[in-house]
Amino acid sequence: MWPLRLAWALAALGIAAGADPTAPLPDRASIFADLTPAELRAVRDFLMGRPELGLSPNRGGTLAQNTLFLVELLPPKKRLALRHLDEGGPAPRRQARAVVFFGGQAEPNVTEFAVGPLPRPSSYRPLRFKGRRRVPFAARPMTQLEYELLHRALVQATEPLYRLLRDATGFWYHNCTDRCLTFSDIAPRGLASGERRSWFMLQRFVEGYFLHPVGLEILIDHRDPDPHRWAVQRLWYNGQYFSSPQELAERYEQGQVAVARLSDHASQLLFSTYVPRGRFTTGTPTDVHGAKVCEPQGRRYRLRGNRLEYGGWSLAFRLRSSSGLQLFDLRFNEERVAYEVSVQEAIAFYGGDTPAAMQTKYIDAGWGMGSVTYELAPGIDCPEVATYLDAHHLYDADGPVRFARAVCIFELPTGVPLRRHFNSNFQGGYHFYAGLEGHALVLRTTSTVYNYDYIWDFLLYPNGVMEAKVHATGFIHATFYTPQGQRYGSRVQSHVLGNLHTHLVHYKVDLDIAGTGNSFETMDLSFENIPNPWSPDARVVQPWLHRQPRRSERRAAFPLGQALPRYLLFSNPRQRNRWGHARSYRIQHSSHAGRVLPRGWREERGISWGRWGSGRGSQQRALPGASRGAGGGGRGVLQACGTHACGSAGSPCSTAGLIPSLSLSLSLQVPPGRDTAPRERSRQQQPLHPERPLGAPGQLRGLHPQRREHRGPGPGGLGDRRLPAHPARRGRPQHGHPRQRRRLLPAPLQLLRRGPVGGLAQPRHRPPAGPDLLAAGGAALDARQPRPLRCAGALHLQRHVLAGVSAAGRGTGQGPRGPWGPWGPWGPWGPWGPQPLGLNKSRATASGPVSAWLRAPPPAVAMFNDACVQGWPPPHPPAAF
Repeated sequence: MWPLRLAWALAALGIAAGADPTAPLPDRASIFADLTPAELRAVRDFLMGRPELGLSPNRGGTLAQNTLFLVELLPPKKRLALRHLDEGGPAPRRQARAVVFFGGQAEPNVTEFAVGPLPRPSSYRPLRFKGRRRVPFAARPMTQLEYELLHRALVQATEPLYRLLRDATGFWYHNCTDRCLTFSDIAPRGLASGERRSWFMLQRFVEGYFLHPVGLEILIDHRDPDPHRWAVQRLWYNGQYFSSPQELAERYEQGQVAVARLSDHASQLLFSTYVPRGRFTTGTPTDVHGAKVCEPQGRRYRLRGNRLEYGGWSLAFRLRSSSGLQLFDLRFNEERVAYEVSVQEAIAFYGGDTPAAMQTKYIDAGWGMGSVTYELAPGIDCPEVATYLDAHHLYDADGPVRFARAVCIFELPTGVPLRRHFNSNFQGGYHFYAGLEGHALVLRTTSTVYNYDYIWDFLLYPNGVMEAKVHATGFIHATFYTPQGQRYGSRVQSHVLGNLHTHLVHYKVDLDIAGTGNSFETMDLSFENIPNPWSPDARVVQPWLHRQPRRSERRAAFPLGQALPRYLLFSNPRQRNRWGHARSYRIQHSSHAGRVLPRGWREERGISWGRWGSGRGSQQRALPGASRGAGGGGRGVLQACGTHACGSAGSPCSTAGLIPSLSLSLSLQVPPGRDTAPRERSRQQQPLHPERPLGAPGQLRGLHPQRREHRGPGPGGLGDRRLPAHPARRGRPQHGHPRQRRRLLPAPLQLLRRGPVGGLAQPRHRPPAGPDLLAAGGAALDARQPRPLRCAGALHLQRHVLAGVSAAGRGTGQGPRGPWGPWGPWGPWGPWGPQPLGLNKSRATASGPVSAWLRAPPPAVAMFNDACVQGWPPPHPPAAF
């Protein structure tokens, strides 16, 4: 009997493994998967066991010791990865990137190592950078140990200032209970290489303490590994500088200090709290639940390990501890669109009147952008129906740390029809109406980085569009208000100034267009004045395409702030479509930012990539970061930029300093591959049958031309199933030990798959584009080929079926082409991107009944999803075609 039981047990285990999202990874995606907790521990144990490294635990020691700071995946070299992905070669050896602080050496430094092979490492080697120079020890990121030591230094420094702080603010730093001060630290830490001097802003430790500066800023030199040798060098209080805490205390006692007395908020609601308050003047209800996202017939995506599949899309993803989400091997209908799309670096440069404000120039990868991915709250951060994934980081810790629900995946309606057309008969009626609702699959994580909370999204659309977005919310980085400070920002509260600052984001977009041998060219519109051939006495002024190949990297780089050519095209000249156009991808870059500093200035030399609004890199030796040269064929290394002054007119910051939302944009339009020959189909248009009942979601919705009343499904919704955040996330940080780290405002990135020539007219405010322009720009699509659909007898609809996308470099042109449809180069939402989250689903608004639904076979085109209406599923499924 036991063999039979064993067989049943093995079968059950096999079924469970197939359904488990943590089941063994597919070979193609596993080479990009993040390190598992077991691998992180194996790397830590291996390095800790090497006597020549002399590593010590992070906690409870001193700065003058060797410690392991960071362990994360070291991605494989691109040539080895492509050999495995495309040619069936062996999988590259799995390696880790380890960052070690050598503080116990005669010449302290920071060194990076490649450790492998995993899962049982046996060797390590140092990673060399350009110039083969080591990173100075003074340039290392901050650690929890150093923050604890700095807290003790601030306690000692502020003890003489007890009376001043108590009288002016009602709070103090040392020996406090419930009226404590905390601090925010500033970077860069010094004015020259080798320095480690930081300005610290003191703030009231209340909810939203980022908006409660007290006007005292302290400069501490903490370069020496021995904290007993640290010293306070300068103080700034309410517009005055002092050389020591004793000097400030003595001058306060003598009445020589201009004291800024802050009001006591104990008896009133703090302006910085997130407690809802106030009412809208319209009187519309705010105490009822809004629209919800739900899945009436189950999920339409598949997750296997770190491989995500949705519609025609498949990709591998990881959550890099130092920078965040990264996508690899992005394919649409099995043809690679990009080898990698990822954020590499981001900066935020400020200006202001206080020393902390004028020194604030954050380079955020040094603060571990991807390591502060805290728990997502179902129903708020992501829908309740989302799939949640944990993350594990080994960042400034003695072992891997689990971050529960750090990533979520869900599908949502975009709120804008993917395509629609109302065909009028110009006699008060119409011939037909048809439309498809837009959907997108969202891959999301967040980064709580000091005052800002960033919501990072990658969105996949069934029409071949990919978009990367970042929403910024939280609190502004504010400084103490002085009258002179209004030159650098706007006053947002009694003693709070929202400072002018510029954010730049460095995106790496490694495009593979029908292979890795890509070229770059630009197209612009020029105007010509020619005789009219059919009216000799008249002339015609019209645009024409001016092509300009960019054969060197210098000519392919465009200075930030300079007007870009209208079209930036990455193409493969050796792979052409049936009309002879090189297969191309258009990069659409949108930014209003300018340079953060004059070229060549001290800090500007550290962010030289920020000089260029867009640029192309050539194939280089593979290293983890784009700015270090990541291997690839035609690689587009791009950054999207933005500038804003919080609190000013038109600013995204509210008067209370809370940021509702802010995002910037960068887009790429991706024409697909070769086409098959167009198939002849009937073009007969027939009206939708008026008496057909509603079918299942995911269908075309039609209106009958003679019936004017609306027959859509009634409203409905889901109850509130939001769960509170984990209790561990609700506590305040310990006094003097801020757990957050400073970050930036990133920007969105769009990968748009360009549709075929023709289709719906573009909105008037879009850039001018027409069929000739798109075809000449490398569009690789046939004109749309209609196909009649049959459902229950005489019911007919017109569906535009596109021909196939070929495999990269092969040009077979077989199979069904992707469902991006004939709506034009941008898709129905245009270059500004889809609607934000939370919109209600789009409904047919033209008069007439909703009379029929048709199920579309995969790949589906942005299916209608009546997720929250009553009566689903329908009693009778619609007929397939």
